[in-house]
Amino acid sequence: MSAYPNAIFLQKLIERTHQLLRLYYNKNQWHHITPLLAQLSDAYIQLYSQNPVALQAQLQIYIKSQGYTTNMVVNEVVLVLAVCKHFGYSEKVTAELVSACLANYLCVTNENNAMARSEPVSTQTKKQWQFRHHLAVKLFERSGTTTNEITHILMRLTKYQKALNYPDLINLYDFKTLIVAVADLIARRITPKSSNEKTNPLKDTLKELYLSAASEKVRTVLKALVAELEYPFPGQLTRYKGYNAFCLKHAKTHTELCVVNDKKQLQTITTEQHLHFRQSSIPLVDPTLIFGIWFARKQVDDIRSEEAEQPSVIETAVELGHHDFVSYQQIEKALSCHPNLVERLLTAARQYNKQQQKAGGLRHSLTMVGLDNAALMCQRVLLEQSLEDYAHPLMAEVLSRYAITLKAVQAYTALQTTYHFEAIAGPFTAYVYYLLCTYQDIKWQIPDVEFEQEATPLSYAYIFGISSVDNKTVCESIQAHFSFSGAHKAFISSELSSKDQLIGLSKAMVFIKLAVYRLLKPEVPFSAWQKALIQEQLNSLSVIDFEHFVGKIIEQAPYNPI
Repeated sequence: MSAYPNAIFLQKLIERTHQLLRLYYNKNQWHHITPLLAQLSDAYIQLYSQNPVALQAQLQIYIKSQGYTTNMVVNEVVLVLAVCKHFGYSEKVTAELVSACLANYLCVTNENNAMARSEPVSTQTKKQWQFRHHLAVKLFERSGTTTNEITHILMRLTKYQKALNYPDLINLYDFKTLIVAVADLIARRITPKSSNEKTNPLKDTLKELYLSAASEKVRTVLKALVAELEYPFPGQLTRYKGYNAFCLKHAKTHTELCVVNDKKQLQTITTEQHLHFRQSSIPLVDPTLIFGIWFARKQVDDIRSEEAEQPSVIETAVELGHHDFVSYQQIEKALSCHPNLVERLLTAARQYNKQQQKAGGLRHSLTMVGLDNAALMCQRVLLEQSLEDYAHPLMAEVLSRYAITLKAVQAYTALQTTYHFEAIAGPFTAYVYYLLCTYQDIKWQIPDVEFEQEATPLSYAYIFGISSVDNKTVCESIQAHFSFSGAHKAFISSELSSKDQLIGLSKAMVFIKLAVYRLLKPEVPFSAWQKALIQEQLNSLSVIDFEHFVGKIIEQAPYNPI
């Protein structure tokens, strides 16, 4: 395919998607499936990033030469790309979701086409359809090259697809799988089963699903699609001065059209005229109309500001970790480029005021905390801002579990005077940030751990559903960016050191991680050495037992006040 997306690029992309969906029926070609899947995912992402109209328009087109399943899968991919673009997901997460769409009907293309034609199907075909996702997972396992995240989505997809029609079936906790399931449902409704069939218009489908959705998460996905795919949609057909015209882009005051005259000559025009658009899909054969006209529109590059760029939030947080500050003025200078964060810092300092009042200014908030902990508080608040701005399908769950950790830290520091809240909380914040930067395979389900077999402390990554993680990589990032902080070094020790090497603050951090894990996974028993560490910490806190400490976490306010 062409390096820069054009009409040929789009045509080859859809043709190769059709080829992918045929490979299952030729066992000799199975080894090509995984690499082709990865290539197609990258190509779809590249095209959508540079010319989203070209793919969005496919939602309004039925390509006669490709058949029902290929048209439907392309529509599903485009819908997922639109959601990912709206939420700002990384290329890695987007590729996982696109790959899951491409694998959705990988093992039942012929069977899906037959059912679309209302042909009688055998018991074996019904069974193959029922276990289509399991077949795809086994196919990937044989190749040994697929990612666990695609498997994770496929293994849950059938239940999620059913749950959209039967809301009480299961809890839709995995947002990645939900996005694919919603895209699949919409694609099945808007894709004609033949070139002669009229289907539900995209606009009506989105409206009907929104009104009938029992889950707020489903409505969140639908709202993202409405925002990204503004009506009238690219690709919709209308009449302009007696000629067929396709919508390229719509704005409040005008509409861009590609007008096709009787000689199939293309002309891009802009009109303020009120137009009526065809709602159902358009069956097409002409490659110029299917692929070509979406590249006739001149692409305008964003004009970049020549103003000097200010340091990012994370860059400022890292700067605070690289220096041992000797005055409040130095900290204020480092924060001067982020005046919008001052309000958050004033609120963060409230817990250090006996009357729980907000600080009167930046200097006041820093002095309330004290010079030793002021930089740590600023780092934490800056990193929290970065976490809130981070785009990930399970980000709400990440922030919820991080908030529980802060409650545990607050409960711990309230019972002793040796360690300050900021000294313990800051490293946890940094770990969450660099964990997301390094591993984006966050999962809702927290893995069970056989603690008797573990010689090293519980990794904080387990709290976010990650059981196989190279902690050394994450901890090296923390060490590189927060080299002056003894608290961060203690946290690294709590992650990497063996049980016999734990001392002081690192023991406190292991205790807090175990408390959070017990709160989220109360049924998992701890090992003998973990119980001994817990008892040692409880004695230092003058707390009766571990359950009493966990209860103190639960008693706190449900949200982090920052």
